[in-house]
Amino acid sequence: VTGVQTCALPILEADGMVSILPNRGAVVRRFDSDEIRDRYSVRALLEGYAGELACRRDAAGVAKKLEDNCAQMKSLVARARSERLEDVVAMVENNMLFHGAILEASGSTLVARILHGLQMPVAYRLYHWREQGRRNSAFALHVRIAAAFREGQPDKVRQLLETHILETRDYLLANQGPAPAARTGRRSARKPA
Repeated sequence: VTGVQTCALPILEADGMVSILPNRGAVVRRFDSDEIRDRYSVRALLEGYAGELACRRDAAGVAKKLEDNCAQMKSLVARARSERLEDVVAMVENNMLFHGAILEASGSTLVARILHGLQMPVAYRLYHWREQGRRNSAFALHVRIAAAFREGQPDKVRQLLETHILETRDYLLANQGPAPAARTGRRSARKPA
């Protein structure tokens, strides 16, 4: 087991993404394509709506928060190494703050509750942000979303947020997220029954 796996396993187990089997390693849970498609499609509609609401309520205030977040993300993306879990975790946390700022500014507790239930486990977020091309694309959309807020364009904010979420969905579907039934490097002294 590598250092990254040792750090990640408790997080993944707490998230319900893996089961740690004594003397056998960890087995990863995988969402099927239909569930990924449904979760991200609904999330795209709701986040787009939340973005539109937020832009109508306080475009300039949200723009400032998102621009500050993008400045931090730019630094994280520039120095990130995919093999370093702490780099990927920092980008995931920054991404959550970006989306959280929009959701909070929307003022909709109902949308927030529904979106919370649709949130994918951390393993999927880590998987998405570990790949350089994918994180560069996501960051570029974050910059465009912040600019749409700065311009006070709620319809554009909605469209960009929907695009952003649907691109993530399509990436996960094309690459099928974390590998199913993957095992860590631990070996069992016994043969499976």
